Amino acid sequence: SAERHLQKADELIDVVGIVMLRLDLLEKYALLAEKRGNYAKALFYQKQFKAFADSMQDIANRQQIDEMQIKYESEKKSLENDKLREQDFLNQKIIRNQQLLGLVILVSLMFMVLFTVIIFRSRQKLRRSFRILKKLNAEVVSQKEKLEEANETKDKMFSIVAHDLRSPFSALLGLLDLMTSDYETMADV
Repeated sequence: SAERHLQKADELIDVVGIVMLRLDLLEKYALLAEKRGNYAKALFYQKQFKAFADSMQDIANRQQIDEMQIKYESEKKSLENDKLREQDFLNQKIIRNQQLLGLVILVSLMFMVLFTVIIFRSRQKLRRSFRILKKLNAEVVSQKEKLEEANETKDKMFSIVAHDLRSPFSALLGLLDLMTSDYETMADV
């Protein structure tokens, strides 16, 4: 009856597909054969049990190695991702700094252009002012020359009038001097 139950269990294991149960099944077959006294069959089942246990251990070891490999690869990828994130952050910071530098350069250039335009316009105003000043200076020089000429004419006129008035005033002064000095001796006329 135990053998029949073991055969049914073997069929169920094939249907269900749980491999670990086969290991127990082989061990039970070995024990059953040993209890029946069939040591050759017990040895056969024991060897199958051992081979199956070893293969299961190998599979478990491979799975463990695969899990460790996956864990290692995962950690490696995680570290690479962290490094890439850090590199991306640094690259973004560099790009931001370059953009800021570009903006500073652009603003500086705009100020330089504005400063150049202001200087250019102020120079134009200076040139216009210089031309106007030159023109006014020429007018002042011209007026000065006219005034000097008018002053010379005035001086000539005063010198001529003074010369013309000197003789009559000299005569008048001489007469007045004579009258004041000889007033008492003069006869009333």
